Amino acid sequence: MARQWLRKSDLNEKLWKGDSVLETSVAGCRTALSAESFAKMFLLVFVNCIFLLAALHVLHSRHEFGNAATDRSDNCITDRLNNVHPVTLPAQTQNSLVGPSGSFIPKNDSTKHEPNVRQFDAYGVAVHLFIKMSAYRGSPNSFAIVGLEAKNPAELYHDPPYECVWIPGPESLTWTPLKGMATKMLPDTGNYSRLYSAVIINCTFSQDVGVDRKGGQLVLYASYGDHYPRNPERIVALTESVDEFPGAEYYDSPTQKYDYVYCGSPLFGNISPQKIREWLAYHAHFFGPRSHFFLYDAGGVHEEVRRVIGPWIKAGRVTLDNVREQEKYDGYYHNQFMVVNDCFHRARHLSRWLFFFDVDEYIWAPPDDNSLASIVARYENQSQIIIWQKPMSKSLCAMEESPTNNSHFASKWTFEKLVFKSIKVRKSNDCKYAIQGRKAMSTGIHRSGYLIGSNATTYADPLFYYHFHNTINKRDEVCELFIDKNKIYVNPKNKSDRFAYDDGLAVLADHIKEYELDTIGQPAVAHVWN
Repeated sequence: MARQWLRKSDLNEKLWKGDSVLETSVAGCRTALSAESFAKMFLLVFVNCIFLLAALHVLHSRHEFGNAATDRSDNCITDRLNNVHPVTLPAQTQNSLVGPSGSFIPKNDSTKHEPNVRQFDAYGVAVHLFIKMSAYRGSPNSFAIVGLEAKNPAELYHDPPYECVWIPGPESLTWTPLKGMATKMLPDTGNYSRLYSAVIINCTFSQDVGVDRKGGQLVLYASYGDHYPRNPERIVALTESVDEFPGAEYYDSPTQKYDYVYCGSPLFGNISPQKIREWLAYHAHFFGPRSHFFLYDAGGVHEEVRRVIGPWIKAGRVTLDNVREQEKYDGYYHNQFMVVNDCFHRARHLSRWLFFFDVDEYIWAPPDDNSLASIVARYENQSQIIIWQKPMSKSLCAMEESPTNNSHFASKWTFEKLVFKSIKVRKSNDCKYAIQGRKAMSTGIHRSGYLIGSNATTYADPLFYYHFHNTINKRDEVCELFIDKNKIYVNPKNKSDRFAYDDGLAVLADHIKEYELDTIGQPAVAHVWN
């Protein structure tokens, strides 16, 4: 009798698609049977089924459902893993992802036959267990998954665990899936989030995976974390195609594609295209030609703004992602923590230094300090550098530059006009930061709390950023009051608000305008748009 067994590649393909090993084995056995023996076996199974149905009919329904509940309560995520993928786990980890077994109503509940037992009917889904945004390979044996998890009640009360599994591609020489260690990081250290909280899952494996360049899948199992017998969710976090793995040397190479990468927060609201034009031109010059900007549209990149960004995209300097769909998921500030971590993990091997700040903020270095490269070179042994702000007035302008005294006033850019910084004494100033991507696991808005090794944070004295708060959406004239630049201005309504003249950024405007014209030509935006 000719026997046909499943080839290893066929078995791999079924594992790849999530088919169970049990189904695969049955398929292999079935093809090995002759038609005659298969008919005999089918008749025997049919007779046995009739007998079992008759026997089950006389059993009490309570006994039947009691056994079913007991069977379900023994399920856990690692058992499901072993049923789907032939991974051998130590005995002590078999129940690692679930709490004590049980059901919502105790098995021996004697109250359910009492009168006035109320029923609760649930409709719809208020929150999702997990929302995946992206996943990136971080090394030959590690990955990062970026997304949102339900904050209440899952995160607050159940601390749902996760498990990672790598499934080799169908043509891989190694077909056995490998279980990895999942580490959860919550970058929202201030607990600002609402229904959802940003979460980063780091999956690390005991050996390199997918390095044979045959492809593979990273699967995340997300548990509900409660005591109820619910199966975990199976999430295909990342699929690598054949030859996609860049090679182990990519993750250790001292040379990277860019010198600097800018990671932007979600852009929302009625953003002024002229303000974006000025900001992009300035920082494209400041960071140099080997820099790149990742921008995220959360509803703020309307057609006028898109015309401004378009030439920079065409020049290869900007990547613009549409993330408007995240507005459906109620997280902090347009899910800012999730967005910046997506940028962090996509760019941590593209550039040594990643910069995080907003589009109403301008990084500045003193002209006599050579270059940005010479400044950051002082901090090569540090994980991140903190950059302090210069809070600027959003309405005070120099009298000497008023329309009556300067015929070119209408053509001046915003950072040419707003030249008064606050000198109010504060307990602490706001800050932004730059980080070495390979020296951190995740990041935040004002700094990273997940640095590799010691918390090597340095305050970069030469670097500052001018912060023009509440100006990015302003379309009309920003100058509301013209004052003498040679005097300290004191706000008559609040004596603690004091402002002094600072044109460190403004004096660079003419050079930036020339650079913009030489780099992308005349931008497709009228200055009168503001």
